Amino acid sequence: MLRIEKKSLKKSLKSLLSILLFFFLVTSGLVAGDTLRFAWMSDLHTSSQAAQRDLVRAVRDINSYDDLDFVLITGDLTDYDFPGHLVRAKELLDSLKYPYLAIPGNHEYKWTYSGGQEFVRLFGRDRFEEKIGDFYFIGFHQGPLLRMGDGFVAPQDVAWLREHIATRNDSDKIFVVTHYRLDASVRNYREILQILQTKNVQAVLHGHHHQNGVADYGGIQGILGRSSLAQGDRGGYNLVTLTDKSLSIQEKITGDTLHTPWFAMPLMEEKKRDYPLLDLPDFSVNDSFPHVSTLWQVSLNALIAGAPAITSSRIVVGLDNGEIVALKRRNGKELWRFKTYGPVLGNPAIEGNTVVVASGDSCVYGIHLKKGKELWKVKGDMPFVSSITIREGKAYLGGSDGKIRCIDVNSGRVDWIFKGVEQYIEAMPAVTREHVIVGAWDRHLYALDRFTGNLVWKWVGPMEGVLYSPAVCQPVVSQGVVFIVAPDRVMTALDEKTGEVIWRTDRHMVRESIGISEDKTRVYARTMQDSVVCMDALAHEPVTLWKTSGGFGYDIGMAPPVEKKGVLFYPTQRGEIHAMNPLTGDILWKHRITTALVNPVTPWSDKDLVITTMDGIVARLVVK
Repeated sequence: MLRIEKKSLKKSLKSLLSILLFFFLVTSGLVAGDTLRFAWMSDLHTSSQAAQRDLVRAVRDINSYDDLDFVLITGDLTDYDFPGHLVRAKELLDSLKYPYLAIPGNHEYKWTYSGGQEFVRLFGRDRFEEKIGDFYFIGFHQGPLLRMGDGFVAPQDVAWLREHIATRNDSDKIFVVTHYRLDASVRNYREILQILQTKNVQAVLHGHHHQNGVADYGGIQGILGRSSLAQGDRGGYNLVTLTDKSLSIQEKITGDTLHTPWFAMPLMEEKKRDYPLLDLPDFSVNDSFPHVSTLWQVSLNALIAGAPAITSSRIVVGLDNGEIVALKRRNGKELWRFKTYGPVLGNPAIEGNTVVVASGDSCVYGIHLKKGKELWKVKGDMPFVSSITIREGKAYLGGSDGKIRCIDVNSGRVDWIFKGVEQYIEAMPAVTREHVIVGAWDRHLYALDRFTGNLVWKWVGPMEGVLYSPAVCQPVVSQGVVFIVAPDRVMTALDEKTGEVIWRTDRHMVRESIGISEDKTRVYARTMQDSVVCMDALAHEPVTLWKTSGGFGYDIGMAPPVEKKGVLFYPTQRGEIHAMNPLTGDILWKHRITTALVNPVTPWSDKDLVITTMDGIVARLVVK
């Protein structure tokens, strides 16, 4: 359980009381056989004033009814979890006269300064099981936590779902509540559907697509709910009516028409016995490259969102349950665990016998590599969701408090703090001989003096809106030129000393994934569709050296291509690692280890690399 800071204890207790009140209100007046009626909202996106007005009108409209039992909200309450945004959303929802159930969507958990903690702190939980009348409602989120890519149900949430589904009888009528569809847009959807098929799941209710609709998820009825936003109308929501025998849904235009039911279905009395077989994930690519194999593989049973740090004998990994785990590199045997009080979502770093790691509990820790004991701790003002770069005994990182810090690795002394960032920092800084360069979710890329922390320059791209911020990719630097690929799908080259634009190109639809050759002469970027592109790092204009299709499909993961001893490695969001010739772009091999997103690859050599995956796997791959 995450530690609760004193300043948020009062709000957390209030959230717990709200949960208990919900359970009391919706169950005390219902008896078996009663009709259940609830309002269903989704995709509120209340970060804008227009969306807030839409929600206020919808709440007022819902409050005009006297016969509802509760309100259901299926994710994307805000555009992003920036400080204050979820607070505002909750304040608006708290004006409902009915109790409500809410789960987060991809917007709260991808763009999150708190690593998902803010939602739990305010609403008390980000998953639920509630028996309301004759029905069970089971809701859980699908991330993706902090990392861009397809949806994904974290290992601990999968275990929770399996446990709660197992307790239900075959005759219990269950409604599952998610944000995404339960199809290939969620990386581990097969595992979820296999769990749901074991019991009497009537339907999956979800949002994300902003419109009403129906779908089939492995023989389970899918129902898509509209957004509360005005979209050619005055905004709206759905009214759902449940009886022992049927479900029906009506669309309500805010302040206007209640339409006739747009969907109705009979309810099953017991679990189906004839679900169609689910297609199996395809691992046949491994047969084409038998010289690549998994030397060992362990599952840590928690989501991993960062790359491992490795030495000749140790591997150190951060988990979103707050633990840092050290494994023996030779065989994957666990050596120690160190517990923090918030999710660890960035990459740890190692200098000598010190592991430096940042946590969502607002602290940066120095931990003894061999003993797993705390050496020092630096307290920040907000959670850390970022990765760390170490150079010459100094650790550099940004925080959600809008500060960039330089910490002495040996002592834990803070050498300097830059306080001029306007939003949270997620990325790993690039550290050169003179500068620390890192982007933030305030649209800016910052260059600081490495020794003083003074601002040298900051750059902002031409695209308006924070979602175009150069905030995810670690910049790469060669011969005084800084290269970045922001969500604007443009590769940009900047002068390291001045921040002036040298060139920009949108030729290859790149996004957030960028790397550089060991000799600093080539820049690599994974495109959003199938390809890796190699650019000349020494040219004064954009020069493409090669571009190769890897056949990995649409992919917007941020993991960079990494070159090691003449081999270029990159991972995909579908669980594969690819290796290429960095001079020609020829594909050397591919290997698939899971269906989940693979985090940034950490090669020890051209034939030996360690990977971590979002579903909690740590593995060592070797090439014969």
